[in-house]
Amino acid sequence: MSNVKSEFYNVKRVNSEFTKEYTGTWYYVKVNPIPIKEELIKVVSDLMLEKKVHITPNCKVEHYDECGNPSHHVNRELKKILMEAPEEFFNQEYTLMIKAPYLDMKTGQNVLNGQPLVFVINPYINFDSYPDHPHINGYSSNLIPTTICYTGDYEFFKHKSMDEKVVYTVQQSTIWLLKHAIWVFLKIIKYHSPWIAPASDVIPPENKIDFLNLNGVCMCGSNKPFKDCCLKPLFVKRFNRTLSQPIANEIQKIWERHNAFEKEFRDYFMSIIDKLEGSK
Repeated sequence: MSNVKSEFYNVKRVNSEFTKEYTGTWYYVKVNPIPIKEELIKVVSDLMLEKKVHITPNCKVEHYDECGNPSHHVNRELKKILMEAPEEFFNQEYTLMIKAPYLDMKTGQNVLNGQPLVFVINPYINFDSYPDHPHINGYSSNLIPTTICYTGDYEFFKHKSMDEKVVYTVQQSTIWLLKHAIWVFLKIIKYHSPWIAPASDVIPPENKIDFLNLNGVCMCGSNKPFKDCCLKPLFVKRFNRTLSQPIANEIQKIWERHNAFEKEFRDYFMSIIDKLEGSK
């Protein structure tokens, strides 16, 4: 990944429009993380065993020849399903916006110990599109949209240069997107499988109340509206009291305001990216 920097645009320098509404230094990158079909099973096996994988300069996951995994065993049924995945599965592309590490002006401390924030804006990955997603972070209402939980290794960022932070962020985000693509594919065909390989910082179900659409489909998979399914028991578990209708109405209003903000955020950055792509 020595030339990964060439895959980025320091947006603050390229186009000042980015910093008019969203301050800080931003990068964007397009990622096609899925390995070629011949390597997919090896990569999945290595990820399950937390073995090393290789990330190419153009952000694709490949098998690492010195992984130390001799058998690359994967459940027979899962292997068959992945090997029969359609061509469009292997051609998926994601557009990421990366916000460089920044200080919290109130505390004077580095946000997330200096970890860059990663937003997947095309296709958008948030709680509206994936209410049951196991590994995305919550948002800061009307300030920061949903981010992806690409690493829990905060210690890595403490004493690294900006280039090292950005390269590591892209590597880990590429791996995360591969896991995401597999999770979505298996979900669509109704093959029950957990997230491929371990991940960190799973949000407890009762805390997802802050991020879910009460009128949307429940995250448990029942196909019932969230408000008529898991909302009330989760609310009791979190607050130790029953949910009143006025409180439910206020939760829904907060969600609607934030969801509109996330759409505006995505559309804004996509319009600037389109301009930059068109000017090449």
